[in-house]
Amino acid sequence: MSAFLVDIGANLGHESFSHDLDEVLARARAACVRQLVITGASAQGSRDALAVVERGGEGLWATAGLHPHHAADYDSDFESELERLHEDPRVIAVGETG
Repeated sequence: MSAFLVDIGANLGHESFSHDLDEVLARARAACVRQLVITGASAQGSRDALAVVERGGEGLWATAGLHPHHAADYDSDFESELERLHEDPRVIAVGETG
C-alpha cells in the first residue's frame, strides 16, 4: 500500500473554482491526494460543497455547517436544511463551525 494524502478542509465550493474544478481535482489527485473533504460554511456553501462531491466523484466528501461569520443567517429553516443535508451519507461532518 502506498502513502496518500487527505485534505480535510478543501474550500472548493467557492465560485472561483467553478471554471477549473476538474483541473484542480486532477492536480490534487496527481499529488497523491486521494480524499478531499469539501467544507460548507453557510447554507449555500454547504449545498455547494455537496455539489462539488457530486461533480468530482470518488474520494470526495462534504461537511455542512455555519461559520460564525454567517451566524446571523441561522434560523429554523437553516437548521432543517442542515439536518436534511446530514442525512446524505456523503456529508460526513458538521462544519464549518468556527
